[in-house]
Amino acid sequence: MRTKWRVAVAFTLLAGAAFAAPKTEYVLSLNGALEVGPDGSVRSYAINSDADAAAKKAVEAAVARWRFQPIVRDGKPVIARTTMRLGLKAIPTEHDTYQLRLTSASFGDDVRIKSIPAPKYPYAAARAGLGARVLLVLEVDADGKVRNAGAYQTNLGATTTNANVAEEWRRLFERSALNAARAWTVQRADGSSAPLEPRQYIAPVEFRMLRQGEDENKPRWMATVPGPTHAEPWMHLTSMRADAVDGLPNGAAVALDSDFTLLSDVIGKTL
Repeated sequence: MRTKWRVAVAFTLLAGAAFAAPKTEYVLSLNGALEVGPDGSVRSYAINSDADAAAKKAVEAAVARWRFQPIVRDGKPVIARTTMRLGLKAIPTEHDTYQLRLTSASFGDDVRIKSIPAPKYPYAAARAGLGARVLLVLEVDADGKVRNAGAYQTNLGATTTNANVAEEWRRLFERSALNAARAWTVQRADGSSAPLEPRQYIAPVEFRMLRQGEDENKPRWMATVPGPTHAEPWMHLTSMRADAVDGLPNGAAVALDSDFTLLSDVIGKTL
């Protein structure tokens, strides 16, 4: 079957003679929306209909019980709606089974990256059969134009022979992502031309191999080998949990602050 290299919505484990399959983590990104009542309870919610059925069922049962800090407008708590991006991990147990864990939940304005130019897939990585996910922090102005960009974390799609080799691959993917990102614009997903507040966003750039006819928009479990994090001085990562972005799909972005504060202690817990 023919294959093609491109930047896609998710990355998957890629086979190659120099790499071995990750053994510890499988991740899944889910998107949805919810409505929070004046008392902070969840009034309604919706999860991507194409999501893995078992994961979707577990998430829906959890979301229904969540509580938020009430959203206040003009001194009064109000009904508020937001998009949400959720990250899940399947953690292996001693009995060859997996525990489903919620690793992230982010909320706020639904924005998209106008990713033109698109990052170039590093030629050496393509030949080696290696994918990656690069998390970028983008500082934008009121027009959404990126004025600063940095790589916070890069996760490879397979293990390498040693740590030095892994770092070389990560730097290769980061250079490609950053070279493109500095010319990007953050836009409202609904197409509105309303100005954005100058702020920082975090966004993934994912490299993977797509097979002919594969649906790149369908959520799927993906193997991943997490890399180290690198917070540069200008990054405002203290305004939210840095790991609250596992659920972001490629092409999406989330601000490093949000009006929606989840009070329920659910991050890192088993569903």
